[in-house]
Amino acid sequence: MTVTAVAALIGAVVGASASITAALLTQRATDRRDRERRMWDRRVDTYDDMMATIHRFARMRAHAERTGRLPESRGRRDEARGSAQLLTARIEIYSSEKLRGACEKAFAEIQNWMRAWEAWHERDVGLRLQSDKDAKWQVFLQCVRDSKEADRALLDLVHIDVHGKKRKSVENSSEDNALP
Repeated sequence: MTVTAVAALIGAVVGASASITAALLTQRATDRRDRERRMWDRRVDTYDDMMATIHRFARMRAHAERTGRLPESRGRRDEARGSAQLLTARIEIYSSEKLRGACEKAFAEIQNWMRAWEAWHERDVGLRLQSDKDAKWQVFLQCVRDSKEADRALLDLVHIDVHGKKRKSVENSSEDNALP
């Protein structure tokens, strides 16, 4: 009888230990999954903001290339630059090193084409030409090409991170709404 009681007690202890261990492991797995979900949600929010910012600058760039004017005031451009810096900080936290480098490159190229446009635009109106004959305009156009290339590389990396594969090239007839 004592052997039966001891066996029952050992069985209860083993069963209780197994139940407690299973509960702890389940809780740890749930906590890890929840933490990963929160991180992924933050990454997606960051990527959404980044895509919106890149597209906003791409529309500004296309407008400047087509018309020789930027569609927004200097204050709004400075505000956009500030939001890009905050976005870069979020990308620093939530993305890979390769994606961070591509983001920094894309934002640096945005600054380059804006500075090139400003250098061209600050000239006297009579000297300012949107043509092959204007060296400052040609510098601006090269900066535009470099910026488009950097944007494409960044968007491809985001697409790979989100979907696990490179995006197909998207061609759109409207430059204002086109992907960079």
